[in-house]
Amino acid sequence: MTVRERLELTGRVAIVTGASKGIGLAIAEALAEFGARVVLSSRNQDTLDAAARRIRERGGEAVGVAAHVGDIGALGSLVDRARAVFGGVDIV
Repeated sequence: MTVRERLELTGRVAIVTGASKGIGLAIAEALAEFGARVVLSSRNQDTLDAAARRIRERGGEAVGVAAHVGDIGALGSLVDRARAVFGGVDIV
């Protein structure tokens, strides 16, 4: 079995926090490259929209959802949005 086969994530949904730049964005892009549908989250919606668009332009599925991870209500809304858009959550 190849590394690519072992890391196959098609059909999985991942939420990545801190995903508008840096390590978080790199993780979101890698998950998308292996087939995951990704929900990118950070505090700035405009930056998230640009990051999600970048993933979609490369053939991935992505949506950005602004949320502050220190706010339990915002986290609930983030998960609710992931479920509404992609039907569930497999990876956080």
